[in-house]
Amino acid sequence: MASLSIKKQIPLICFLILVCALPLYAQRAQSQPTRPKITQATKSVEGIVSAIYKMAISVVYNIDVEKGIEREMLFHLDETVGLKNRKTFDQINFGDTVRVEYIEVVQENDGKTKTQRLAKTISFLKPAPVTPEALNVIDTSDTDMIDAGGLNLKGMKGE
Repeated sequence: MASLSIKKQIPLICFLILVCALPLYAQRAQSQPTRPKITQATKSVEGIVSAIYKMAISVVYNIDVEKGIEREMLFHLDETVGLKNRKTFDQINFGDTVRVEYIEVVQENDGKTKTQRLAKTISFLKPAPVTPEALNVIDTSDTDMIDAGGLNLKGMKGE
């Protein structure tokens, strides 16, 4: 009775191997990277062009004058981007109002979120307003301009 028969030892050995291998399997399962979750949505935004780059356009779409807050989005451009109400992208300028239809791709992986916006169609709505401030026009017809009369940055002598 002191020794177990081989038939009785086999299940015991299998059980011991399983118990020893289980922690190794659990550790391997935790170390494998999770698949990123990718979602896509088609959206549109209307706003003012704030910057134009070679392969991107930036649009300010939400301006809160009272709080001094504006929201801005950057859209990546490629050769498939459509253009409405203009023939070329060179005809879109800083300050123009546009509507951008885009695909927003959100990739979530290990608690980190990466968002990319790919423009599909840019519709020109109206040109930038033309104001004297925008043109930096100085009216030189006024003859009552003040002459500095030898003033320097330190002020007048004798003061």
